[in-house]
Amino acid sequence: MFCKSQSVDLSITYLEDGMIVWKEYDGTLMMIGIARGIPEKVLRSLMDYSYYAMVFCVGIAAIKKIKNIDRFKRELKNCYALIDQLMEVTESDFFRFTEAVLCSESMAMLVKLNEFSIQIGSPFCSILVRQKIACGTEGWWDLDIVDRKLLMVLLNASSTIQQ
Repeated sequence: MFCKSQSVDLSITYLEDGMIVWKEYDGTLMMIGIARGIPEKVLRSLMDYSYYAMVFCVGIAAIKKIKNIDRFKRELKNCYALIDQLMEVTESDFFRFTEAVLCSESMAMLVKLNEFSIQIGSPFCSILVRQKIACGTEGWWDLDIVDRKLLMVLLNASSTIQQ
């Protein structure tokens, strides 16, 4: 932050056994990631996904125009479980792929899922089996991979909280 005031761009500092990464989002939010034992690329992806989770929970407008910092922090509490789930999967290929499960009943499930999708008025429906997609509507697959992953993590986080 001192470097920014001096017009210097410092985005990473390496330590003996780790690193500190700084990244600014939308000119209003500075995120600092501190890690050891994971590659820089994974830490940066985790920071990006954490930011996307914040946008998902509070909206981009709330992030771009923070009026009351205490209120903003209270609103962010809704995404803590989501970010915790993201931190648990940093070692996997979470950031690149959507995991799916193949089953012989996929077509029958998809027919029922499409009917359900029409009834509730949402094109974004899927059936998850052990945090893997068994089938999804066309709208679900049209979502950006980031949005699909965040929705899956949110569902997993909410089911973990309920237990």
